[in-house]
Amino acid sequence: MTWDDSPWTAGGLRITRTALAQVERDAAEGYLAEQEACGYLVGPSSDPLLCDRAVSLENIAKELHEADPRTFCLEPRSFFAFRERSFDVAVEDGLDRGTPVKVLYHSHLDAGAYLSGTDEAVLSRGA
Repeated sequence: MTWDDSPWTAGGLRITRTALAQVERDAAEGYLAEQEACGYLVGPSSDPLLCDRAVSLENIAKELHEADPRTFCLEPRSFFAFRERSFDVAVEDGLDRGTPVKVLYHSHLDAGAYLSGTDEAVLSRGA
């Protein structure tokens, strides 16, 4: 199975209250820290539309911006980045354990819930 043909990519997900509460806590902590929150939701392979756990990722946008402000011109208040290899390992391990990563999430500070230009570009995968 590839990501594109995984049942959870078609919508209809069910997210437990516990997982949703963790996402809300993550977003609130990110807001207080003046940075977008990011993380992912996982759930059992046996119930492809269920997400029952949220895992927060460290937003490294500030670190990237401070190291190279020309390349990473956005600050963590309006941009998120994470250690991609760590996320790749989580995806691989989740598939092996029967608890695949089904959702990658991030917050927007003082803005609506919408897909930004960057979000759309990433989701298009260059198409």
